[in-house]
Amino acid sequence: MSFKVYNGVKFKTNSLYELKEQLLSIKKECIKIANDAINTTDIYNLTLMNKIEISEENIVNIWKTVSEEIRTCSPFAPLFNFSIVIYPYEDGTLYGVIFADGLKEFRDLIDKYCEDFYYWDNVDMPSNVSEEEWKHRMHVWNNIFSNSARFSDAGFSYEIVSYRDLSLRRIKEVLTEYLDKNNKKDE
Repeated sequence: MSFKVYNGVKFKTNSLYELKEQLLSIKKECIKIANDAINTTDIYNLTLMNKIEISEENIVNIWKTVSEEIRTCSPFAPLFNFSIVIYPYEDGTLYGVIFADGLKEFRDLIDKYCEDFYYWDNVDMPSNVSEEEWKHRMHVWNNIFSNSARFSDAGFSYEIVSYRDLSLRRIKEVLTEYLDKNNKKDE
């Protein structure tokens, strides 16, 4: 069986308190990025799929539907979620695995607080990492996951953005944009 930690990072701080403050410092911007990424196509597809009439009267139903699609990680949900599983290591170093729904902007914000610490054993190591460093990464990740079958069992999760952060105001903006655009087509 191969072992892969594609989005592994090593945090620059060893203080959980400092890390919490760093994550809080980017949370507001990440929530804005996630909400801004929602567009009329997302709303149209989800309302069509869930057989909800697109109207201002249905805004709360649409918001609930989009929120539920994000919560359940539906393949039809807009890119939205961003979380990190944090692993305090025996030497005090903090490692993590980033789970971000494809929004590069999330990674851009977190990168100032961490460095790449990915590892895999299913193909050759990358050319920009020394063999000694690669073996160290293997050792660290193997120790972290030695008694765990899942990422979440070996550490603890911090949600930076989740379905709870979906803005009703943003859904209304996108819905209004969609309705305005379609009303102009009808004229």
